[in-house]
Amino acid sequence: DLQLSDLVDRYSADGFKSRYDFINKSYTCGGWLPGQIVQVCAAPSTGKSLFLEGEAANFVLQGKRVHYLTLGD
Repeated sequence: DLQLSDLVDRYSADGFKSRYDFINKSYTCGGWLPGQIVQVCAAPSTGKSLFLEGEAANFVLQGKRVHYLTLGD
């Protein structure tokens, strides 16, 4: 049973603070949304993995649980 108040609470909750200010400013909750799934696409060897590993480490330091999944080419 989905309640509108549950959605409002979920998306107005505090976000996971990114290391990057432009990401935090992009969301009304001030960071990545809890439970959000992120897909990053770009050309090979442009730093996608390094970016996401850095964000994951940042969340762990904030005491957050992180699941990092990488798929091959």
